[in-house]
Amino acid sequence: MRITRQESYASPPKRHSRSRLNRWLTVGLLLLALAMGFLIHQQGWHRPLVEFAADPAFAVGALLHRSDLPTLRLDLRFRDYRLLAEQRADALQLGALVDPDGTTYPATLAHADGSAAITMRLLEGHAEMLASPSWPFAVTVESGDAPFGLRRFVLIPANETALANWGYLETLRRAGLPTPRYEFVRLLVNGSPWGAYALEEVPAGSPARPVISFDATAYWQAFVRQGALLPGDGFAYAEVAVDCGPAPPAQDALLCWQALERARALRAGQVAPSAAFDVEQMADFLALTALWQGTVAPDWRTLRLVYDPQRALFEPLGTAARPGPAAPLPAALLDDPPLQAAWARALAAFSSPDSLARLRDDLAAQTEALRQALGSDLGRLELPWAALEAHQTAMRRMVAPTQPLLAYLQSEPTALVLVLSNTQPFPVEVAGLDVEESVYLPLDPAWVDQADRAMLVDGAEGVVLRAAATVHLRVEQTELPAMAASPPLHVIARLWGFPEQHIAVAVRYDELSLQP
Repeated sequence: MRITRQESYASPPKRHSRSRLNRWLTVGLLLLALAMGFLIHQQGWHRPLVEFAADPAFAVGALLHRSDLPTLRLDLRFRDYRLLAEQRADALQLGALVDPDGTTYPATLAHADGSAAITMRLLEGHAEMLASPSWPFAVTVESGDAPFGLRRFVLIPANETALANWGYLETLRRAGLPTPRYEFVRLLVNGSPWGAYALEEVPAGSPARPVISFDATAYWQAFVRQGALLPGDGFAYAEVAVDCGPAPPAQDALLCWQALERARALRAGQVAPSAAFDVEQMADFLALTALWQGTVAPDWRTLRLVYDPQRALFEPLGTAARPGPAAPLPAALLDDPPLQAAWARALAAFSSPDSLARLRDDLAAQTEALRQALGSDLGRLELPWAALEAHQTAMRRMVAPTQPLLAYLQSEPTALVLVLSNTQPFPVEVAGLDVEESVYLPLDPAWVDQADRAMLVDGAEGVVLRAAATVHLRVEQTELPAMAASPPLHVIARLWGFPEQHIAVAVRYDELSLQP
């Protein structure tokens, strides 16, 4: 067929037209993402553009799910806003915000269900909480419609830990532990968008269930004076406080006083933790804190305890708030063999791959929905599962140590004196002595030096060392088989309550015993 000049010129423009159309569509979509990002939050106007370029499906999904988060509108006088800004600037210079008087400012908080008159203040704590353009607040509803029905709560800018914080509290709740209400919201301050926030309830106490906390004001004052983290995580500065709600009548006031005194006795070491807590419940709390937060013990500055007067026991009340570099609950408050043994068992249970698989199946859908809802403000958050796997690895190492104790030998003419030091935060059982890898000698508790008997776990069968304890065992030569000079010796040890463990620890000879 003959191609005319007109037909030959007609085809190329069609291809150029399609190419131009594709380019215009791409540019249009990018400009749309840019414009929506600018309208969504001036501080992060470029985020949707970056997210769209990296993962178009997620960026579009995040924009579609943006309205899943409720909006809170906070309005306060310019003069009060300026005072808060000055307080923040001072805190950034000092390294922490300290406000012993608890100065608050009046404001109005509007939300989908109405509005409330509130008082608010900046949240006390390390200056790193105040470094971003969005600030953390403590809020008390004085009158009107409380959001989510909560009269007291904190508002903390959501960040990369948002999904893990939510998962931590949700897992505690599913384990039957008391937890505060926790919601994600979007905050407007005087009409300006401040981004996604976590709203966490500050549980109110009552005479029937007093709430104990460890007031950290003195800690932060000392921190500012010294300009550094305090030795021993500063727990010596903690002041025990009790919340029983509005002033109770005399009989109820007595219950509050009893809760306060029992908490003070626990803090002072006058009451054993296993007598102050439901042991299994506290063990689960410690293990789940390790799983989600990657720390051995919860931060004492945010820990609360709910007191049950009927059982005279405390229940741990978790929080997602993190007030700066960690200050874990001191080991002295956990220095109790029954609690430590239960804690080790809980670590083993929650560190199993099967446990994480079940948890992931249970929480995956909600976690992904939250990631989408937070995506327009925080970008494509990492899901928590990889971090949990790493935390589980550390937990398994804690309960399967390669060398649970140190052992060395002091030689005497008629006896061997074994010096055993427990290096674990849990009790360690020493089952026996392996001589030259051919003779096994069970250890007799009577061999423990009388002065060291207090370092053994009361009521335990055999030789069970308390956490961080050192004992001397005197083994008479008559108890030993005939053996060469300086034979290879091993003590066989395991964590108390883990009968399947069989860990051989080499016994070192001291310098004197190595001399000819």
